Amino acid sequence: MTSLKYPIRAADLSGPSQRSRVQGWRRGARGLASGAETPAARTAFWRVGAPLTLSSVRAAVDVCAALPARQMARRAGIAVLRRMRAGVGVALAVGATVLGTPVHALEVGDTVTLPSLTLLDGKTLPASAFKDRTVIVEYWASWCPFCAQQNPHLQKLYEATRGKPIQIVTLSIDKKPQEAVDYLKAHGYTFPAGMENDAWQAALGKRRGLPELYVIGRNGKVLRKEVGEMFGEDVAALADYAGK
Repeated sequence: MTSLKYPIRAADLSGPSQRSRVQGWRRGARGLASGAETPAARTAFWRVGAPLTLSSVRAAVDVCAALPARQMARRAGIAVLRRMRAGVGVALAVGATVLGTPVHALEVGDTVTLPSLTLLDGKTLPASAFKDRTVIVEYWASWCPFCAQQNPHLQKLYEATRGKPIQIVTLSIDKKPQEAVDYLKAHGYTFPAGMENDAWQAALGKRRGLPELYVIGRNGKVLRKEVGEMFGEDVAALADYAGK
């Protein structure tokens, strides 16, 4: 039994590693719940979405805790890790759906016109910056543990693709812009970042999870969509889309 408002087994709280993972889940879950438009939607999340999300996160944590990541990758194959992380992304997607996210969202093969974006540094990234270039769009948040794993790789990709026909743009869903600004500064990230807004929601549809990444071709067609954390080598390989 537990007095917490959402279900966590006592075993999940044992040890600093497990505790940090659970705390990370709590922050993410609270962020999703705070995005609910009504008290009823928040209640629905804690009763349905949160247990589903935690069960998938718990399963991934239990497996990952059994062996060091490199050793597990050698024994079970890196594809197993990819499937686990994809499962966590799906779990976040379920939580978002419970909060009222519409069924339809931009998918591979769809065509989109991207609007301009006011960046967190006060500059404006005009819509013209996306013309005749491959665009990589990532949703993230300062409290998202999976974004924390992926963003260093995105920064490397940004630095590696300077001068190439590729534009990286990221959208924070933090409640306060200053939280996103502080996060970028603390980690030394320089990739273009702005806040999610109505115009971008209308263009992409509401997100299904975090992080969420789109690769959009020069003709505006969605070439790839990833919900959940990506491996570093997979993020680096996104450079191959330049000019497509």
